[in-house]
Amino acid sequence: MTLNEFEPFINLLDILVESFSTECQPSQESLTKILAKPYSFLVSASLIRNSFSYAKAVMTLIKTGGAEATAPLYRSIYEILLEIKNLLEHGNSEENSAKFVINSALDVEEFIGNSRFKFEEIFSWVKEVIKFNQDNYPDIYSQIEKQRKKKNFNWSNESRSKVERKVFDQKSSLYKVMSWEAHSLLTPVNPNNLKLIKDGEFCLLKFGSYDQYLRQIRQS
Repeated sequence: MTLNEFEPFINLLDILVESFSTECQPSQESLTKILAKPYSFLVSASLIRNSFSYAKAVMTLIKTGGAEATAPLYRSIYEILLEIKNLLEHGNSEENSAKFVINSALDVEEFIGNSRFKFEEIFSWVKEVIKFNQDNYPDIYSQIEKQRKKKNFNWSNESRSKVERKVFDQKSSLYKVMSWEAHSLLTPVNPNNLKLIKDGEFCLLKFGSYDQYLRQIRQS
């Protein structure tokens, strides 16, 4: 299975994305393909809509001088890419998408059930989603329940790094490097980090230079 088979799905995404053109006239063939895989369209469209939103936020941050703040967004976009390729290209896309929806619904149900904020409208909707999938996808529902009991909270029952190796057939992990940035792990070892300056009763931080004391720590 390739992403080309889902071209009708991608062509209709502009309808779902705010500020994009809604003048889309899909062919009858395209609509037939989409109706045959409603879960695949629901999940992939939702994920890609999020990626558009994150991408617009990245552009806004870059324009306003906040390039460093884009790291978590870049990582989120990359995660969406991994999810979509795994959903559509590996295994049955409808079953994969059902797993995704069931896992998400159970996650939300568990959070709201243990929270003092009940979000009644969302909770009611999630209950309906769970009931529908229990009735229509009992085997998949049971599989996701078993995974979650074993503390495997990804619908695919695979780690992010394993999914990355599978969908891109590579040993090195771009996701790991993105995680360094998103979690600020590189900040303390950045050679152009900061300098401590004593000014009377105050201690000032000067960014863009490196303190000699910190340099000694690094060299030792």
